[in-house]
Amino acid sequence: MLAVPAGFSSYIWSNGATTNSLNVSAGGIYSITATDAAYGCAATAQSTVTVHDLPQPTIAGDTQITEGSTGNLETTSGYTSYLWSNGSTAPSISVTEGGTYAVTVSNEYQCTGTDAITVSVEPLPVLPTYIIPSAFSPNGDGINDVFQAVVSPSVAALRMVVYNRWGNKVFSAEAIDDSWNGKYNGMAAEMGVYVYAIELTLASGEIVALQGNVTLLR
Repeated sequence: MLAVPAGFSSYIWSNGATTNSLNVSAGGIYSITATDAAYGCAATAQSTVTVHDLPQPTIAGDTQITEGSTGNLETTSGYTSYLWSNGSTAPSISVTEGGTYAVTVSNEYQCTGTDAITVSVEPLPVLPTYIIPSAFSPNGDGINDVFQAVVSPSVAALRMVVYNRWGNKVFSAEAIDDSWNGKYNGMAAEMGVYVYAIELTLASGEIVALQGNVTLLR
């Protein structure tokens, strides 16, 4: 707003307005002539108005993060102040939760601008209830030396029986962490294909029965 003191008999602005004040929205030179009829005199003044562009910040960064991880959002640099919707006043923020994040920036002329971005959180992948290896090699090298069912915390109990090709039981387990070391009657079992039968009891009470083959290699 441009204004001159009140009390003159008349006012005339360069744009034709006749009040002592003027609201402006465009840049340029504005002049006003104020007349005092009692003394028959007039005075003219002018003012230059400069219009500054509003800030237009842009947020960039991690719009998708995995549950339990941390992402980063940052906005355009060079402004005099920043205010994020989470209260941060830095040009960038770390985020661990999904939602919409907004930032308001100010420039040296106290003009403000805002931008917003939405971050989504992907849940952690669900581990399978069990993994049954198809082969093992009990040769003492520390790699796949035993046959064992790898189960998730959702499994409360496990029973397992392993048979050779003649139907003889060569191994049985009654605990989740039990494993077959490839021996039968205290001796190294021969290489070949063995049949297993596994019964898993889930924490929910559900029972899962599994059957399949495992190859013993040396």
